[in-house]
Amino acid sequence: MTITGEQDGGAQRRRRELQERHRRQLAALEAYDQALVRAARAQADLSRTVAEAVDAIGGLDVTAGLLDLTVKEVRTHLAAHEAAPATQDAVPAPPAAPEAKTPAVPGPANGTGADQEPVPA
Repeated sequence: MTITGEQDGGAQRRRRELQERHRRQLAALEAYDQALVRAARAQADLSRTVAEAVDAIGGLDVTAGLLDLTVKEVRTHLAAHEAAPATQDAVPAPPAAPEAKTPAVPGPANGTGADQEPVPA
């Protein structure tokens, strides 16, 4: 094999190694993003559960004691639950419908009114 052929083979090997490394990096970032989504859902579920416990048990102090949380932590969960959308997998609202536009009044194209017919009285 000539030197040029060896260099080409080395370049191709290096390119494959870089592509594989890039693929692994993207896979790691995707896995991290998915873990963040799962953690956020779990946190929302925990806040919802704490809020339901407060309703069922009937007080922050008693609930905090039974759940082995501080009253501050219970309040934090209640606030998070109240701030959360109605569903955990809430889909963003569709864009607002375009406002009804008033139809354009036919008139002169040049703005002078010279080509407009007189309106009968």
